[in-house]
Amino acid sequence: MKLIISFVNQNFTPNLKLGLLNTRNNDFSWIGLGAIPGSGCTGIVFSNEKIYTTVQNGNLLTLDMYFNLLDEFELKKVSDPHSIYFQDNKLKIVSTGTNQVINIGLDRTGIP
Repeated sequence: MKLIISFVNQNFTPNLKLGLLNTRNNDFSWIGLGAIPGSGCTGIVFSNEKIYTTVQNGNLLTLDMYFNLLDEFELKKVSDPHSIYFQDNKLKIVSTGTNQVINIGLDRTGIP
């Protein structure tokens, strides 16, 4: 089994936000996201063959199943996201900076 792991508060290594762990052989590798602003990722969810992850700067990244970056969205109502889940065709993002759960609707292509 393979696990995607998010890393938060990566102030000294901000390009190391997501990792992939193979639990069968304990092999670990970093998932390259390029120069995405923010000091870490704080949540991961899968839906509609896409991977969604929140970044500490309040943005949402959409990746394909091969970890290629498809899109980045600024979440203006989210401050310091820390959890993300999918329910009723919506992403629900915990905004700890505002003490709210923010609903992000997805269209049929999985794009907010």
